[in-house]
Amino acid sequence: MNGSDSRVTLRDIALECGYSVNTISRALRGDSRLPGETRRRITEAADRLGYIRNNSASSLRSGHSYTVAVIQGDLTNMHYMTLLNEIDYDLRKNGYVVMILSSHDSPELERQLLNQAVSHNVDGIILLPTSSDLTSNLVASLSRRLPLVLVHRRLKGVEVDLVCEDDERGGYEAGSLLVSRGHRRFLYLSGPGYNSSEILRRRGFLRALTEAGLPEESVRIIPFEKMAQAIESQTVLRLLSPVNYTGIFAFYDNYAYQALYSLLAAGYRVPDDISIVGFDNIKANYRYLPPLASVSTAPGSSIARETVNLFLRRISDPDAKVRTVTLPVCIYDRELVGTARVRGGRT
Repeated sequence: MNGSDSRVTLRDIALECGYSVNTISRALRGDSRLPGETRRRITEAADRLGYIRNNSASSLRSGHSYTVAVIQGDLTNMHYMTLLNEIDYDLRKNGYVVMILSSHDSPELERQLLNQAVSHNVDGIILLPTSSDLTSNLVASLSRRLPLVLVHRRLKGVEVDLVCEDDERGGYEAGSLLVSRGHRRFLYLSGPGYNSSEILRRRGFLRALTEAGLPEESVRIIPFEKMAQAIESQTVLRLLSPVNYTGIFAFYDNYAYQALYSLLAAGYRVPDDISIVGFDNIKANYRYLPPLASVSTAPGSSIARETVNLFLRRISDPDAKVRTVTLPVCIYDRELVGTARVRGGRT
């Protein structure tokens, strides 16, 4: 180097430790296909020389930034946190760095983040969409320019790679379980009305009740926004009252647990007085949570793994046929016992 303030390059590191510039680049991206000892030696040499990666220059040279933008809606959602952690782990094993962005379930912000991600020269985008039509045209356009995978939810009129659960089947299994336990009056804590998963889960739930001969009046539905307001104002029990139902199905576990805590505090016994079924099975990763029956992907299935596989497939073959991977679901029944029993679902 010609001066103490000169930028350290990959070539400098290569001269220091005897590997090719390509190997140096792969090691510093964390490419797990290289031997661990090789990555360790290169990383130590880079740190010793004070190397700082110039992402802009590297992207211009190679045409790749090895960065993936993951855009999701709610950083307080424990299911999302587990999913993001698994996606990050799998992508890093393949040499990619993950940029996590939050739309806070705002279609307008989601649109801004999509544009910002592209402006940072990401190699692709993984999107957990708000399901709003506001971003549909933009997503369709971007998917023709770079790899883009949707997770959980569809966007109307958009043909793009998608990984989702069998949401309608999940709602049906929840309704069938509650009916099988003798419940005849229900509360449904809904998701956002624009959310494709909400539409399918509600449809499946109501179909199970219809098949059991139960009238539409047997279900009281609380809109997503009202539940959110009640949580913020700490008036959940007031919203749940009158408690003239014995079975609850919640769009996701966050709301199921809010209902559980409020009813227990009011003296109701769960499941003796009221049975609750959620969606996402977050207790599997947060074991300190109390028992709760919940719908989620069947054993052996992984949303994160399928998402990364689709993304890498699209990277390697941009012209590949668009795929939708729908994962089977089942109920993890923890309501009556401390360990899960798997119920229902399809393979």
